[in-house]
Amino acid sequence: MENPTQETGLLNEAELGELAELGHRVRYPARSKVVQEGDNSDFVLYLMDGHIQVVTGKPPEIIRIYGPGDIAGERASVTGKLRSADLVAFDEVEAYFIPGREWRRFIEQRPAVLMKLYRATLDRLESREPSRSASASTVEFKVASALIRLLESGLGQAVPEGHRISGISQRELGYLSDISRESVSIGLRPLRERGAISTGRNCFTILDLAEIERVAHRSYRTSEPL
Repeated sequence: MENPTQETGLLNEAELGELAELGHRVRYPARSKVVQEGDNSDFVLYLMDGHIQVVTGKPPEIIRIYGPGDIAGERASVTGKLRSADLVAFDEVEAYFIPGREWRRFIEQRPAVLMKLYRATLDRLESREPSRSASASTVEFKVASALIRLLESGLGQAVPEGHRISGISQRELGYLSDISRESVSIGLRPLRERGAISTGRNCFTILDLAEIERVAHRSYRTSEPL
């Protein structure tokens, strides 16, 4: 399996080797619950393959997706609080299981890694700007930005028409975009009218990636096909 650190920049080869010695490899089947909200656990997972959804609320909503090279579950490890959300394997997941105390010691001894985590947090906050608004231009921006983030998470499949994202509902896309499901419909409408996207049940097919990038004010680039 190819080392995912080259894509994310979180850990280099040496750091990943050092981290691997602190834990062990685990596998989770698709749709299995890795962590339950309210659990008193503090381990983290360094994802090597697959994706993990952060799910909370009733009805359950996806609020974040981790992909290869990401660290999942770090909040409880650092704060010592109970788990604030479920972690659910979207597809088959392979990861390094790192006990919380080992993860804390690892980042305390490596300020460069801690800085990368901090920068990643700021990037996530920035990606949710501008502030919540009901204007059509803003919701279109937020929908396009969320679609780009889903592609960057690896939840895209190359198809003849473009890129297909499956298994995500419009309600969940709204949660990722910080807008309502109704606002998602408003944001999708002009994208469909311009031929940039088509939608189905829990499915989005990006037909014109350049247009989605233009609306999101950011580019999606990957070194390998999705």
